[in-house]
Amino acid sequence: MSSAGQGGAEQARELPGQPPLTVTAPLLLRTHELSWEALEHLVVALAVQADHALESRPFGRGGQAQDGVDVVAFFTSHPPTVYQAKRYEKFTAADLRKAVAAYAGGSRPFDAHRLVIVTTADVRDTKVDLELTRLREQHQDLVVELWGRQQLSDMLFVLPDLVRRFFGEDTMRVFCRPMLDREMQADISDASKGQALEDYLAHFGSYLSEGLPGLVGLTLGEQDGAEGVLSTDLAVWLRPGRHVQVVGSSGTGKSHTLAHAALGLAQVGWLPILLRAGVYEGRVEDSLDESVAPFTSQSADCLVRAARSEGLPVVLLVDAINECPSRFQDRLMLQLSSWCRRAEATLVSTSHEFVNVPAAIGGAQLRTVDPTSQQRAALLRCYGVGPQQEEVVEEECKAFGTAFELSMAAQLTRRLPTGAGRAALLDAYLGEQLQRASQPTALRQVLHRWAMLMDQRLAGWLPLAEAQRSAAQVLVALDGAGGVVDEALRSPVVQVRHRRVEFRHEWYAQLLAAEALMWSRESAMELAGELRRPHRRELAVWAVALFSDPDELRSLMQGLRDAEVLIEALCGRLGPVADGVALAEAQRCLEAAGKVMAASRVECTSDFRYSIEPSRCWSEYEQAMFTALGTTARDGRLLGPLARLMRENDQAFRRGMGWSPTHSRAAGLIAEALNGPIASGGTRLPAAVITHALRLAWPRRGHNRHQPAGAAILQRWAASLKADDIGLAMLLCLLLRWTDDSEVAALAPALFSHAWATKASQLRFAGLDLLTSIRTTVDEVTETRVIELLNDAHTDNIWVSTMLIDALHVYGQLTSPYSVVDIAEEISSLLTNPKQPDACARAQRVVENQFEEVISAPFIEAIDALEPAARRALLILAVREGDASLFTDVVLKELIRAKDPAALPAFRYWASHMNVPDPFRQNAISCHLLGIEGCAAHLDTPPPMLGSHEGADAEAWRCYGQILFWLHRPNLNSDDRYARCIPLWEQLTTSLLDAAVDPLQQLQSVAMLAHDIRTSALGLIVDSFPSHIRTVLHHGLSAPEHLTSLFPHPQPDDRTAAVLRLLARVGDHSSLQLLAPYRDHPGLGSTAADTIRRLNNRTDES
Repeated sequence: MSSAGQGGAEQARELPGQPPLTVTAPLLLRTHELSWEALEHLVVALAVQADHALESRPFGRGGQAQDGVDVVAFFTSHPPTVYQAKRYEKFTAADLRKAVAAYAGGSRPFDAHRLVIVTTADVRDTKVDLELTRLREQHQDLVVELWGRQQLSDMLFVLPDLVRRFFGEDTMRVFCRPMLDREMQADISDASKGQALEDYLAHFGSYLSEGLPGLVGLTLGEQDGAEGVLSTDLAVWLRPGRHVQVVGSSGTGKSHTLAHAALGLAQVGWLPILLRAGVYEGRVEDSLDESVAPFTSQSADCLVRAARSEGLPVVLLVDAINECPSRFQDRLMLQLSSWCRRAEATLVSTSHEFVNVPAAIGGAQLRTVDPTSQQRAALLRCYGVGPQQEEVVEEECKAFGTAFELSMAAQLTRRLPTGAGRAALLDAYLGEQLQRASQPTALRQVLHRWAMLMDQRLAGWLPLAEAQRSAAQVLVALDGAGGVVDEALRSPVVQVRHRRVEFRHEWYAQLLAAEALMWSRESAMELAGELRRPHRRELAVWAVALFSDPDELRSLMQGLRDAEVLIEALCGRLGPVADGVALAEAQRCLEAAGKVMAASRVECTSDFRYSIEPSRCWSEYEQAMFTALGTTARDGRLLGPLARLMRENDQAFRRGMGWSPTHSRAAGLIAEALNGPIASGGTRLPAAVITHALRLAWPRRGHNRHQPAGAAILQRWAASLKADDIGLAMLLCLLLRWTDDSEVAALAPALFSHAWATKASQLRFAGLDLLTSIRTTVDEVTETRVIELLNDAHTDNIWVSTMLIDALHVYGQLTSPYSVVDIAEEISSLLTNPKQPDACARAQRVVENQFEEVISAPFIEAIDALEPAARRALLILAVREGDASLFTDVVLKELIRAKDPAALPAFRYWASHMNVPDPFRQNAISCHLLGIEGCAAHLDTPPPMLGSHEGADAEAWRCYGQILFWLHRPNLNSDDRYARCIPLWEQLTTSLLDAAVDPLQQLQSVAMLAHDIRTSALGLIVDSFPSHIRTVLHHGLSAPEHLTSLFPHPQPDDRTAAVLRLLARVGDHSSLQLLAPYRDHPGLGSTAADTIRRLNNRTDES
C-alpha cells in the first residue's frame, strides 16, 4: 500500500483555534473541514483498514483523465474496488448521479465490480437515498456504495489511529474514547479492569477450538448476484456495523464457518458471543447470559461494557435461526435488533433461509454454494486424504455434494466401496460409532425405535422421558443391559436439548427409519408398500441404497415405481448395486419399448392428436423409468438403445400415414409428437416421455457420478443421421444443449443444418435452442460457422422466427432498429400531450421495450436520461389503464417507491381493476395488490375495489383488499389497524367463509415471486392476523366441497395444497386433527406430512 501523505492531515489539524472536530461528541466528525488531499489519503487508508484490501493507492495525478477513479484497492479473492473522493459541504442526488456516471459510463478502469462514492458531506437525504436505489437497479453489474459524513464517522469510531492521524490527538480522545457512566465504571471495576474479558476470551477460544477441524474456504455467494466471500475470509471481511445473514441447507458448513469466524474475530480484537437460536425462549438477555455462562461469571452485558472500555468491537453470532420455534422468531429478531443497537454490536446469523429482519440489523445476505472441484479436493485433504489417494477418492466421492458429506467421506474413504452413496457413507459412520458401545446391535435397535416413533408422529424429537421409556421396552425384549439407554443418549448421532431427544442431522433419522422398516418387513414388495405411503417418500432413496441383493432391489424398485428414486439410482447416488440394477432395468424397458414400436403404427388424427395401434398401456413403473431415462440421458450410457427407439418411433409414424404426406409434413408431425403430451386417450409414446424429461432436465442436476457423453460417441451418432431421422436428431439436439465442452459444441452446426433441412418447426426450434445455449462454450471456428448458418436461415413460422431472432442477437448479429433520438422525441411528445387517445398504449410500449433484450439498449438509454419527474410521468402514463402485462407490476413497484401523489390515478385504477380471465393470473393479482398499496400511501380511506364484480367471491376479495390497505396505511398504530380490520375479519370468518379460502391461494401464488414472503401481501396479512387466517384455513380443510372462487375452474387439490402449506406457517396444535385425514392422500399426503412435522417440531408437546 502506498503511504498516505502527511500534508493534508497536518493542514486539517493546524486550523487556527480549531475545537475538537466533533459535533455533540462522540457522534460525528467534521469531515468537511478536511482538505481534498487529506480526504484522498483517508480513503486510501480506509480501503485497507475498513475494507481489508491487500493494497490501495491513488489513481493518477492532478490533470490526468481518471475516468471516475480517485483510489483503487486490490483484494486477494475479489475484483478491485474503485473509490471517488468528493470534498463537498452539500451532496445532492444530481452529484451522486454524476459521480456514478463518471465511472459506469466510461471505460471502467480495473474492471471493478464495486464503486464507493466517498464524500465529506452529510448524505442523509431522501432524494439521495432514492437516487442511490435507482442507480443500483440501473447498474446491477456494479455494487454502488455511498459513504458520507455519518458512514465515515461510524467506521472511524473503531479506528483511533486514523482519527489521530487525520483529525488530531484531542479529537481521537473525545471521539474514540467516550466516557463511561458511573454504572459502567462500577461494572468494569467489578470485572477487575478487563480481567474477566481476558478470561472469557481465553476460555471461549479454548473450548471452541478443541477438536474443531480446519476450515476450507467455501464460497458464500451474495444474494444480489454480486461476488461473494470465502468462508475463510468471513472474519476479515466483517467490519463493525456490517450485519450479515448466512443461509444454506443442512450439511453445507454454516455452523462450522460460524465457529471459525468467532475464533478468528477473537484473535483480531473482537468480543465474540456465540448463541444457538434453539435455546431462545422469549428473552434474548437470558439466552445471551446462558451462552457466556460456561466461560465467565459475568453477564453478557458486563462483557460488552468491558469490551467497549477496551475499544473492542462486539460481534453476536447467532447460529441456526431455523431451530428457533416459529412463534418466537419475530420476537427474537426484534430483540436482537434492540440489543445490537444498545451494545453497538454487529450481528452474524445463520439459517436455512433468509429471515425478515428490522432495518437496524439489515445487511449483507450470503448463501452457501456447492463446493467447486478445487474446494472439494481441499475438503478431502483437510480431512485426511493424502496426495496419492486424492484422485481416486475424488472419483469415489462424486456422489457427495455438501461439506458435511465430504468431510465424513474423507474420514471413511478406505471403508467405502467404489461409487458408494450417502447411505453407505452414513451407515459406515454409524457402524464405526456404534462399535464402541457395549451392545452395538441393541443400541442400533434403540435408535431404530426412536426414529420410527418420530416417523409415525411426524416429529423431529421425542420427550426425554418417553425416549428413555421406549428404549427400556426395546431392551427388555432383547434382554439387553439398561446401560444401553445412557449410551444411546450419549451417541454422536443424538443430542438432548431442553429435555428433548433429537437426531443431530435429519439424515440420521431417515436412514435409521428406513433401516428399521427393512428389518421389520418380510419382502421387498411389502417394504415398497410402506415406503409408498406419502409421508415416507423421502425414506425410499435410503432403503434402495441399503439393499445389496440385486433381485430384491429390482423388486423394490418395481414396487416403488418412483421416478425420483430411479433418477437418483441412475445418477449413481445410491451406490453401485442400485446403479447397476437401474441401468439394467432401463435397458430392458427401452428394448421392450423398441419392440412394441416396431410392431405398431401411429395414426395422426390431427396436428395435435395421434393414436397407437395396437394399443399398449405402459405400467406406472415403466412410465417412471422412461422419465428417469430422459432425465439422465446425458451420460450416454444408453444412447444406442435410445437411438434405436427413436428410429422405430419414426417408422411407426410413417406406417400410420397411409395418405402419404410430404416428407416435411411427416417430419413435422413426428417432431410435434415428441414435443408434448398430445396422445389420444392419455397414452404417451415412450419416446415422447423421454424427450420431454430430457428437455426439462438441467444438465448439471445434482452430482451425477457419470460424466456426460463425450464428443467421440456423440460424433458417431451425429454422423449416422439420415435425411429422415427426426427423433434421433431431436434427441441429439437436447443432449448437446448447454454443454460446457467445446469439442461437443463443435458438433452443433452440422446437427443444426440437419434439423433445419427437415423443415419440421419443432425440430428447427430445438436446433436454434441448441445454438443459443452453447454461445459461451463455442470456440472461434464454431462461432463463425454458427453465424453463417443463422444468417442463411429463413422461415415463415412466427414461433421459429422469434427464436431465430433471439439466436442472431445472442451471436451479435442484430442491433436495435430504434434510435435514442427517435425514442426521446416519442417520450417528449407523450409527456407534452398525455391526453392523446393512444398515449397510454404508446407509453407502455416505450417502457416495456426496456425489457425486450433484442431492442432494449436505446430505450434504456433514453429513459435513463430523463429527469426523475419526467421518468415518473412516463411510467404513470404507461400504467394508467389497460390490462396487466408481464412488466406492469415492475412499474407499479417503482412508482410506490417514488411516493409521488401524481401516481394516485394509476393506483386507483389497479385497485379497482382485476382481469379475472387473464391467462397470466399472477400478473393481474399482483397489479391489483400493488394498486391498493399505492393508494394506502395517499388516501385516508380505501378506494373502490373490483367494482365490475359482484357476489360473495368479489366481496371476500374486497375485504382482503381493505385489510391490506389498512396494513399499508402509514401513521396508524396497531390498535387503530386492528379496530379497522376486525369488522372485515368478522365477515370473512362467518358469512364469507366459503369464499375466503380461495383468495389466500391466489395471494400465495403471487407471494412465491417475492424476495421474502413476509414482505408480500400474504405475509403481511398472515403475520398480522394469524388466528383469523387459521380459522379460514381450518374451514378450507374441513369443508373443501363448499369452497367457491372468483376465478374459473379452480383445481381443488391445488387449493388444498396451498391451505396445507399456509398452515405450516400459522397452524397450531388444534390444526393437527384436521390435518390427520390427509396423511395418506395420494396427491397431498407428502405436503400434509411436512406440515404436521413442522407443527409438531414447534409445539411444546407432540
